[in-house]
Amino acid sequence: MTQAPRLPQSEVPLTDLSLPELLARVARAQLYFLEASSNDDAGPALWTDRDHLAYLYKLELGGRLYGSGPMDPGADGLFRELSIIAATSVEEAKQIAAEEPLQKVGRCRVAVRAYTMNEGVACYVGRAMFKRVQAQDTPFDGDISDVKLTREELLGRASNAQVHLIMLEPTSKPRPPEDTTSMAAHFAWLRENEMAGKLMNCGPVHPDKPLAPGIWGGGLGVVATSRLEAEQIAL
Repeated sequence: MTQAPRLPQSEVPLTDLSLPELLARVARAQLYFLEASSNDDAGPALWTDRDHLAYLYKLELGGRLYGSGPMDPGADGLFRELSIIAATSVEEAKQIAAEEPLQKVGRCRVAVRAYTMNEGVACYVGRAMFKRVQAQDTPFDGDISDVKLTREELLGRASNAQVHLIMLEPTSKPRPPEDTTSMAAHFAWLRENEMAGKLMNCGPVHPDKPLAPGIWGGGLGVVATSRLEAEQIAL
């Protein structure tokens, strides 16, 4: 009878793992941001429009919607909503954005950016969505005429889960070629917060324009904890 392999008595500290060992753990789920910003003064009420909610519901039914919800207004005072979706390509993601009901009638603008989800307790949900969509033969059908739920019924499905976004913005400071520790420390930081059950997902966001050599790209982390603790994690 073959014996089961013995498990280690204790976890190897993340800080003792090499960069290749840390990188081997990433999910590599290629998803996309749909960042919608309002074109009018409707404020948060804009994101409770029935057709908008029906479109999100259609994306969810199709296994395309990882998550969606309104964000705090930016420095320009505009209200925004962030949706993370699965699509076969950036072209399909842009088509999904173009068919969003609020964008079609000119009430919002929807920007699309690629997001590679690598870490977090829910990152493999994103990976499963990515794999499922890649295996599909037909593009997403954005027709919402078959969604019969009322606005109130659609609103009733909301989880109202409060999460916090950690925006990792690129700087103008390049990383020296001889620096072999910063990236390993970054991935260890991600894994430590994941293993503590604080990090839902995190990964790089494709920049709007090419970055200079040696410049680290930006990213997004989502944490399900208090705002204060999210700020402490970001530090």
